[in-house]
Amino acid sequence: MHKTLQDKLFEDILPNFPKKSEAVEVLSKIFGVGKDAVYRRLRGDTLLTPDELSALAKKFNLSLDSYVFEDANTVFCSFNPFSKQIKNVSDYLEGIHKLMKKVQEVKDTSMYYVTSDVPLFAYFYFPEILQFKIYIWGRAVWQFEYLDDMKFDFNVIGPHGMQMAQDMLKYYVKLPSVELWSADILDNTLHQVEYHVNSGHFANLEDALTLCDRLKDLTDHMETTAKLGYKFLPHQPKEIKGGKIKLYHNEMVYTSNTILFDTSRGKAIYSSYTNPNFLKINDQRLCEFTFSFFEKIRTKSILISEQGESHRSKFFNRMRKKVENLKTKINIQIEDL
Repeated sequence: MHKTLQDKLFEDILPNFPKKSEAVEVLSKIFGVGKDAVYRRLRGDTLLTPDELSALAKKFNLSLDSYVFEDANTVFCSFNPFSKQIKNVSDYLEGIHKLMKKVQEVKDTSMYYVTSDVPLFAYFYFPEILQFKIYIWGRAVWQFEYLDDMKFDFNVIGPHGMQMAQDMLKYYVKLPSVELWSADILDNTLHQVEYHVNSGHFANLEDALTLCDRLKDLTDHMETTAKLGYKFLPHQPKEIKGGKIKLYHNEMVYTSNTILFDTSRGKAIYSSYTNPNFLKINDQRLCEFTFSFFEKIRTKSILISEQGESHRSKFFNRMRKKVENLKTKINIQIEDL
């Protein structure tokens, strides 16, 4: 039986509700009609009006184009700054926080993450690192005017933002994941620290050393996580287990940070574009293509979680050595002051 656009829309909307009756309640308010009228629309007895289609697309963040062109070589995506212009730190963190909260509410969800940079959620393990990355993004990407002449310190993100970051970290730690990392994932952050040291953008050079210490702590924490094969919070005992992690060393493919969420309701892709901004894609054809891409890379990568102790040690020792080299450079600058 041929499915209409209306059928497909409701197929994607109804799983957002535990019960059909709850969906009908919400749809009744959206359409401004009674429940019987909603049921007629669900059955297809009454066609949705253009205004009702528009209201559904906005309410449930759906692209009508993706339904119309689903058999064409066209993929539609959403871009987070278009959804809500990023005017301050909270605007960005709230978008990610909303996503992670929604992901956590869906059963049987796992995450696939391939990156040549530090995974976004790994920054949340140590607040000092997140403060620095937000400072960088605020100046270079979002171009917040209040950061133009501000030297870095550890007060870029306020209490509300840090609370959201801690919430997101807990979501991430609970989520099972397959992650593919390059041994150079720290390079970008280390270069940023060195640049801001040389350009005089640290209020106190000791803060640059603190950042190096936290990057080493992150390296140590992720090595332990890989060894155990599950995530845990740094300030909690290792015995408090989070989601399982399969960590692979990948030097085969360099790509932008790409996350694929595999859920009981389907798959979704989040890919960095003008990092840390991201594109969201729900097109299931591309999601399946991306999943296949992950699997191909994974088979050519080296598993370093739970097994491969020798390779795992070399992988993380290489990262630690880079951090120590930067610390040496910073200490020389401090001694020359």
